[in-house]
Amino acid sequence: MKNLIIVSALILLSSCNMLDGHSEEIALVVDGVSDYVIVASVEGTAQQKLAVKEFKKFFAQSTGVNLNVISPSESGKYPHKIFIGKSQPMETLLGNAVIDSLKSQESLVATKDGNLILIGDGEFGTNYAVYSFLENELGIRWYTAVGDIKIPKHRNLEILTVNRHELPTFTYRYASEWWHQIKPAKYYFFFRNRGNKGINSSEFRSKTPPPVGIKNITPDIGPGCHSLGFYMNPGDKYHPAYKPYPKPRLKNLFQTHPDFFSMNQSGKRVKTMQVCFSNMEMRKLLTRQIFDVIEASGGKGVVSLDANDVPGRFCHCPKCAKLEKKYNCLAGPLLDYLIELSGKLEKQYPEVLLKTLAYRKKQSEIPPENIDELPDNLVIVFAPIDDNFATTLKHPSNIDTFNNLKRWCEISKNVWVWYYTNPYLPEHPPFGNVERMAKDMKYIREAGANGTQVEHGSGVREDFNFGELQTWLLLRLFQDPNQDLEPLVKEFTDYYYGAAAELMRRYIHELENARKGMKLKLPWNPSISMFRYLTPANIARWEKMFDKMEQLAASDPQNLFHVQKVRVSLDLAAIGEYKKLVSQFPDFKPKLKGLAERFRSVYIKMVSKKMPKSKQVFIRKMEKMLKLKLLFASLKKAKPLPRFFNQFNPSDVKEAIPLRKIKNDPDAAYGIAQSKEISELPFTSGIYDNHKAKWMRPKSIQKKDIKPDQYAIYKIGETTITQNCLFWGSQKWIITVPLEKCYELGNPNQGWTIYASLKFEGPLYGSDDKSIPNRVSCDRIVLVRDPKR
Repeated sequence: MKNLIIVSALILLSSCNMLDGHSEEIALVVDGVSDYVIVASVEGTAQQKLAVKEFKKFFAQSTGVNLNVISPSESGKYPHKIFIGKSQPMETLLGNAVIDSLKSQESLVATKDGNLILIGDGEFGTNYAVYSFLENELGIRWYTAVGDIKIPKHRNLEILTVNRHELPTFTYRYASEWWHQIKPAKYYFFFRNRGNKGINSSEFRSKTPPPVGIKNITPDIGPGCHSLGFYMNPGDKYHPAYKPYPKPRLKNLFQTHPDFFSMNQSGKRVKTMQVCFSNMEMRKLLTRQIFDVIEASGGKGVVSLDANDVPGRFCHCPKCAKLEKKYNCLAGPLLDYLIELSGKLEKQYPEVLLKTLAYRKKQSEIPPENIDELPDNLVIVFAPIDDNFATTLKHPSNIDTFNNLKRWCEISKNVWVWYYTNPYLPEHPPFGNVERMAKDMKYIREAGANGTQVEHGSGVREDFNFGELQTWLLLRLFQDPNQDLEPLVKEFTDYYYGAAAELMRRYIHELENARKGMKLKLPWNPSISMFRYLTPANIARWEKMFDKMEQLAASDPQNLFHVQKVRVSLDLAAIGEYKKLVSQFPDFKPKLKGLAERFRSVYIKMVSKKMPKSKQVFIRKMEKMLKLKLLFASLKKAKPLPRFFNQFNPSDVKEAIPLRKIKNDPDAAYGIAQSKEISELPFTSGIYDNHKAKWMRPKSIQKKDIKPDQYAIYKIGETTITQNCLFWGSQKWIITVPLEKCYELGNPNQGWTIYASLKFEGPLYGSDDKSIPNRVSCDRIVLVRDPKR
């Protein structure tokens, strides 16, 4: 790979005495007393002053010694010194050649003539030297942002002569979604663990801004992603997420310049896609809009320009099609403009980087052809959202993604990977995703990326499964992805789960094996039914395992709570499978009500400990989800299917019921239904396959076919189903019923005839009572196997 900037493997040179010329021990503290002083420049930067403050604080907590801080001019009076940051006596002692050889963000922990030297290059190098010393020589760890800090005690502290250089592998290190956490603890946690990006622009102006000295390595200018609609706003209002940023001068642009926006397949200009990058006048306006925001933001940092979060082609007009052909990729129109914009930025704003997303295989993930090298100031943020989340980047199901990443790294000087650690679904099922994440960090570096931007949100905000472990591991692996994973996991779990750690590691191992055994491609938004290892037998066995873990951790309230946090995902899965559980394991405990209360109490404690009250909306969402799961777990036997289905073998008939926005309905098969006010004739419905992004031809139900005021069966059509598909009703998809539980693993080509059980009410649909609103209800979808397929 060529032209990779400021990135190298983590350098850990041996602790031989390269500066002193011989090996010896230095006694920093003897019997709780030290004759050392801290030498720090009084003119130091905010980051250097923070380094001194942090060293002094944690050194005192670990050793009981409160070191004095002196100016460089006083250093000659003291025989033993700890130099933090640049100063004249330190430069004399160490030599300018050593100092000048340090790379940006590189730190040096060294000893010479009985003195300790902590120095680094760039804004944060000296801070990193301090944290390196605190970690390696004192054994201090910052495991979480909510107070899980390990500080070993040292009444006597002797260190071997050391000369340790460290340079993080990835230049840009960011794990997102942590802004929900309690401030300012979260700022310190990520900074101490060498995270150098991710503070929202709004947080600098919040009631609890970052402490002085903690900052982004590259501050954002404007929104950080999906920013095209910000600069080319088709309407007169901005999305609430855009509130913190200075606004460009013009909005409501679709009304004044409809030709600036995308042409759809029908040849019509629309405001719901992207913009027409082949329109030169649009480019001029867009550039001016971007420059407005850069100027208002101070002219330094990273400005993002990438597609609205709408997949597919940017524009169907003939000129944009030529740009696609020019670069042989769908992102051709956008890339052509970005190359132009990069040149203008380099001239007018040389301290600004331009960032764009390589996102979705049917939009901009595929790298261009006919380009040898992209501009140096253009950053490609590679976001593999279409991957199989159950496997690594080098697995056959994801290897195309890995090859796309390598190609981007070959033509781009800066590639940052927007990595997704966990799939998104409300239930957050038990899921082992530590090993995959660690391997992918190695593969990302191997491909040539020099930055990480991890979307680490699903379940981590509340701390489902192993969110805290994942976060800490990511921050360690950002520094050196080649570290051995097993010792890191053991270190964290020993601290975090105490006496239950070994059993917890066994649980992690079993979940990892279950993940690797998944035969389905796991998308970013899977259904709970795709986690087929959540069988009653596994759930029952794991619940007993947690009973044992809670017994082991009972003497330590903190460790016990950490064990209980992991259990909430399992308890939620147990509630979802409760009928099968008690059927197969009659002695399963606790009962449904007790299971729900255990989940609820721990979940509320999790959220309250980790988030400020303003962010605790998750509790309300959880209550709705739990209420729904309890409803399904307690459903009585369904009413029999209509006699029409008696002609089929019972084993060939399956049912699916609505899972969202349920209401009680005594007429419904299970006493519940999804019911909405809908005025639509003919009533349109069909099947959509999220897994393959395919439609079944919609079925139109005419008024003459409707049997008002009662549930009746309506044939929708024949199709195959996948592990992520649904029935939809009405053109606006007001009614939806997931069908994943009916999918048969290993039989993807099985054909099914789909029937919907619907009730139409209201004057539009022929009800006798003309006063009731027009309403459509769905209580179940029935699938009948096609024996010929």
